Amino acid sequence: MNKAIKRDSLDVIAMFHSIGKNEKITIKKHGLETKVGYHWFRSGQAIDYIARADAVLVQPNNFNQDKLNHIFLKSGKEEIEFMNTFLKKYSKDEKLTGIYEFTKDANDVSIEEAKRTLQSLDDKQRIYSMVFSPKSSLVIENRLFSKKEWVRILQKEIKTLCAKNGLDQNKIKGYMGIHVNTKTPHAHLIFFETEPAFSKKNSKEKMWFDRNYFPYKTIFEFKENTQREIDHKLYKEYQTMLVKSKGSLYDFKRNFKQNINKLNLNLEHLKLQSEIEKVALHCYSNKIKTFNRITDDDVKKSIVKIHNAIKKDHSSYRDFDWRYEQFLNSISNIQAYDKRALKELGDIFEKETKDKQTKLYNFVIQTCLNLDRKYKMEKSPYQRYLSNFYTENRIDWTKELDLPKLKDLNSFLQYKKVEIVEKLEISFKSEIDDFVQHNQIDLEDLKSFKVSWAKLKNKIKTEKCSLNQIVKTNEMNEILSYLSKYNTEFQIFETKYDEMLNAFNEKISKLTDYKAKSNGYQIQSEFVEDIQKAKALVVLSKMNSKGGKYSSTNEYNMNFLWKEKYKQTKAIREFYKQFDIDMEDVIDYVIENSW
Repeated sequence: MNKAIKRDSLDVIAMFHSIGKNEKITIKKHGLETKVGYHWFRSGQAIDYIARADAVLVQPNNFNQDKLNHIFLKSGKEEIEFMNTFLKKYSKDEKLTGIYEFTKDANDVSIEEAKRTLQSLDDKQRIYSMVFSPKSSLVIENRLFSKKEWVRILQKEIKTLCAKNGLDQNKIKGYMGIHVNTKTPHAHLIFFETEPAFSKKNSKEKMWFDRNYFPYKTIFEFKENTQREIDHKLYKEYQTMLVKSKGSLYDFKRNFKQNINKLNLNLEHLKLQSEIEKVALHCYSNKIKTFNRITDDDVKKSIVKIHNAIKKDHSSYRDFDWRYEQFLNSISNIQAYDKRALKELGDIFEKETKDKQTKLYNFVIQTCLNLDRKYKMEKSPYQRYLSNFYTENRIDWTKELDLPKLKDLNSFLQYKKVEIVEKLEISFKSEIDDFVQHNQIDLEDLKSFKVSWAKLKNKIKTEKCSLNQIVKTNEMNEILSYLSKYNTEFQIFETKYDEMLNAFNEKISKLTDYKAKSNGYQIQSEFVEDIQKAKALVVLSKMNSKGGKYSSTNEYNMNFLWKEKYKQTKAIREFYKQFDIDMEDVIDYVIENSW
């Protein structure tokens, strides 16, 4: 797991005080603890203390961090010793006071001006004082020599601190100085409100901020933020690594489903049938598709067991899991430079590890559902005929049961397809024009409809499309959407269909037997798909495709379907007579169990 750079987790000390009239605080003055009161600040004595020539740092305004680094490298001195050379007592420039209005900029202000400002404060105002002291190791590693850097960091973070505590950060003013007379450079700050800007709840009256403390949490965040600002180079490097690692992980996650579905997993030899059935049964009965929704510990254990078995037996799944783990490790191996970065990395790693586990377990659940469905279909092939009869993979019934010629039952499927289309009871005199109610149409909609009609018609002529493929085309969706909007017969059908579906759903919801309920929802889902295909079939039957690839005897022509219906019905009856089976009973059984 990631580790922080070998330095204490938080290398900033910030001693904060809020002082009101008749209040006192304890400070270290000349190495001794001394009690000072409100008057010490208001009178300006605090400014004199900060601006002492043997303590405060002064620098010309044209000295920036780069220039100071250059001077430092030539000086041959240690970092703290180098900062001591900027003591005010060594400067001949009297304009360099060492006092800065840090809420504004790093330019020196006159001591008298600062004192006058403090003396003009209202007696009701509180004054805020802080000693900001980064550890010498932090100053040394980042060569925090420039007064401009100190002012930049403290200006930004003091305003943030004030805002978090209910003060208007734009109405704060303050002075500071940097003391370099010790082995630990530190800053003294005094700040206050410029005008009454605080209002209590349900009151519009503005008043001076009257709280005598800032919560510890906001002070701690101030220390964290200032340390991060000082460590900005390390932070930038950390952020670059984090963004890179997260980007690689998210690219992998975006393609997760596509890639994992490519794995060719054969689980039948793993002898996990009972575990698979347990997971599938629980998920079916509780309408669960994701691991996070499972509360049964026994089912969770089964999922973990199946996952481990797949991982052990299938190298492709094992490699997939290993690659996912490598992306997670790239995050955990990033070097954190402070406690907050360490926590951030830990939180990300924990979250992504859980996400990985959930994604893989979700895949296991879906695999169980698919396998369980397959086992059930082998026992009762009738359960799957409706969901497959439009697809390219027509069921070979001779492989499902030992009855000869049972493949003729496929005729029954075509029979039902014609029945669905007939029940729509939609008739049109010609191709497009009669789909339109001329007094209600939108010309742009009509234009889009005709374009979609032409495109789909051309696609049928030039491509080998199954009905399954045609239903999913944008053109068919556009046509059906248009009909639902402008064709009365379509609207009537959809109204009746919705009523029927709602009634069906109501019946399912009242079922108490979990098998019956799960079968009901499966039937409902398949029926919705079948109706959508039936709607498409109506459209296709109206397409004039003479001269094209699809002749009047193509599978989308209604006349052809009606003729086929009679042949199929006759074939089905003759087939069942061979086995002394009542055809009507069989059809009733199929409808009851699968329709």
